[in-house]
Amino acid sequence: MKRIPYMLLLASLLLNIYSAAVWGFACYAHSGVAERSTYYRQFTAGSDPRTFSVGAFTVTLLSLIVFIAAVRKLRGWYIAVAIVQALFALLYVWQLS
Repeated sequence: MKRIPYMLLLASLLLNIYSAAVWGFACYAHSGVAERSTYYRQFTAGSDPRTFSVGAFTVTLLSLIVFIAAVRKLRGWYIAVAIVQALFALLYVWQLS
């Protein structure tokens, strides 16, 4: 049971890295917003970027809450991972605005 929060956090972190990489490649490859969305849909199973951002934000926030609740003392790399997850959550909020 102790590994579940870590696995959830790792899965969320991998999802965030994948999403950021795909969006970065879309921005690099295409100048128009419609072209970026089409390119993004190819790599996210046809999901709209805004819909994907809402889902990823929810997963990120939930995994961060579960992780912080499971870890008794935040120190070392735990703090770094929590900060990175919080930054990804802010990135998704920024994408939605």
